[in-house]
Amino acid sequence: MPAGSWGRCYAFDVAFFVMAPVMTLHLPLGPLLFGIVWTIVLVMLGLHLRRQGQVIAAERRAASVPSSQAETLQYKEHKQQAQG
Repeated sequence: MPAGSWGRCYAFDVAFFVMAPVMTLHLPLGPLLFGIVWTIVLVMLGLHLRRQGQVIAAERRAASVPSSQAETLQYKEHKQQAQG
């Protein structure tokens, strides 16, 4: 995961630590509360990863030459030396 995602995970951890005492005060609602918070965490991480995938896909589509056919740096230098 990119570095920007880890800060979000720390915020999720804080939410779970805050939720723990609340769950002990209301035991019948504890599993439901945990499930709701866990669902929110997974959806937020999933949406973040989906956006990252869309950015990468857009960058790949914008590339005019497929990476397998792109010229290497050595080839470019050799080509410049041959021309000049």
